Amino acid sequence: MRHLVRIGCVLVMMSAWSINYCAEIAKNTPDTNHVGETLVLIKAGETGVLSYGLHRFANNSSSGPNRGVSGSLILFFRNVGAKSINFEHVTVEDFALQDSQGRNIRLYLWTPPRTIGFRDPTVIHLVADYRADAVPPCTLRFRSKPNSFVPIDISIAGIQPPEDALGPKRSP
Repeated sequence: MRHLVRIGCVLVMMSAWSINYCAEIAKNTPDTNHVGETLVLIKAGETGVLSYGLHRFANNSSSGPNRGVSGSLILFFRNVGAKSINFEHVTVEDFALQDSQGRNIRLYLWTPPRTIGFRDPTVIHLVADYRADAVPPCTLRFRSKPNSFVPIDISIAGIQPPEDALGPKRSP
């Protein structure tokens, strides 16, 4: 019995030490504002075998750590109608982003999707290099490879880029 009390005391002291240690680290670490990023829903829907949600990071400040993510597009796919959907060979060429005048906006694929089973989700992180003269709204299109077992063709229209992504406002 005495050993159980000692073990309990040791565990309580170790917990108190680790909480104090973590508090010291947090106090001495500059706020990078990267913990707990907020996603803003742009569009959501369902088409064929996929449901989707397109998000962007909330940009609370035009300067600071969030500025570099203003062109980020976070696309969630959920398999709602197929046994499995293979996304392993998806490349940035399978995506297209155009402004309202049909001009292409360069995309980068930062996080590719993975193969998903029925009801499984996958996350795709795209970064758009918005042109300074881009005219919103924009349209994102994903089209699977021509010989895909499960053909997918999704267009998401009405995308409004964050204000700071298009550069400074021009006066008329």
